[in-house]
Amino acid sequence: ARSVVAFSDGPLGDRLGLKGKKVALSVFTLAVNDGVDLGPEGLTVAQVRDIYKGRYKRWGEVLPGADRATAELPIVLVSRSDSSGTRQVFQDRVLGEWERAQSTSLDCRPPAGAVTVVTRCELAGTGDVLDRIAEQPGAIGYSELGVAARHKGVRPVPLDGDRANVDEIERGDSAYPYRDIEYAYTAGTAPGDSLTAGFLAYLDKESSRQVIRTRGHLPCGTPVGLKLCG
Repeated sequence: ARSVVAFSDGPLGDRLGLKGKKVALSVFTLAVNDGVDLGPEGLTVAQVRDIYKGRYKRWGEVLPGADRATAELPIVLVSRSDSSGTRQVFQDRVLGEWERAQSTSLDCRPPAGAVTVVTRCELAGTGDVLDRIAEQPGAIGYSELGVAARHKGVRPVPLDGDRANVDEIERGDSAYPYRDIEYAYTAGTAPGDSLTAGFLAYLDKESSRQVIRTRGHLPCGTPVGLKLCG
């Protein structure tokens, strides 16, 4: 419908022939159960890729110096469904490929006894993912940064020593990779006198940019945003 505006993490609307408008740079994060302390450096991108290939089954294989309780924790991958924009950005910007570990669980619980394969599940929404990570020892998943930062029981994970920090990215002090552009999509150009066109025009105003910034995103319309959004 010409009156509809749809938002997407990353350029997912191009395949449908929609007209996209760059709105903001959104930052995402891996999140781990707060019983797993990865330290200030977090994980390397190489470690994350190996984790999501299913090469590690317990945290002790990733963290050789971990205490015994942490080392014995099974790794539980709490993922989103393949239609998720957050997952798509994670695959494009961090993994460089699709998640390769197979789904093995409906309830995100590792099996009792010997751990022979990494446990992986898929959930529908960000809130579901974060709730399950907070509940399940050893769990790791991914989320939009602002939601994860406010969620009890989870820790954001730095990548290659860079934190998921909007201010550091804006200053150019961070090469943090898990980020992408938020697009507003319409089916063609909205009529100039329509509410849809008015809303899209509002996204370019300073008042809108302030709202976007206070919600933890970087508006593409600022001088720094234009550079970061490309």
